[in-house]
Amino acid sequence: MEGTGRLDEAQSAVRLYQWAARIRGSFGDLPLWAVSGWSGPRLLGEWVFAGGPRGLSFLAGAALPGAALPSVQTRTTLGDPRHDVALLCCREEAPVSFMQPEALPAPTRIAEIPVDGAPEPFEVWEGAGAVRAAASVRGHVLTVECRGVDLDALAFDEVDDIEPFVAGWLELVGVSSP
Repeated sequence: MEGTGRLDEAQSAVRLYQWAARIRGSFGDLPLWAVSGWSGPRLLGEWVFAGGPRGLSFLAGAALPGAALPSVQTRTTLGDPRHDVALLCCREEAPVSFMQPEALPAPTRIAEIPVDGAPEPFEVWEGAGAVRAAASVRGHVLTVECRGVDLDALAFDEVDDIEPFVAGWLELVGVSSP
């Protein structure tokens, strides 16, 4: 850092390893669901430690999270599924606004999507850039955001090992696993 206020590469790697250790330590506080049989890159998505959403990203090829290329994001949180969808919809706007769940339009349809082998009813919002779906699963909110991926072709399984997602995230940010 040497007076510049910026971390050098080694210091940055140490910070990222510390962050990864915190994520590993908090894994299991909320269930996470992965896209069944996903063959592309898998990595951590949003991860809020204090009761916030925890997410995973599933990318097609070299896509970046949030890019226009095909991808799926899964998020787990507590509370109202519509609230989480409203938060995702707000991110599309510039500047970002904060839509209240009651301002969210009615879902465009209900879809039965397999979660841990059993069909779960998801409310679905189909938009120009993304399809979003949310359901209450075992007392938790599972929210899915698809870009260029057919939601109806997906199934989800609970994650029992966070390491592939941590490794994918470290690779994306250019740090090798320790």
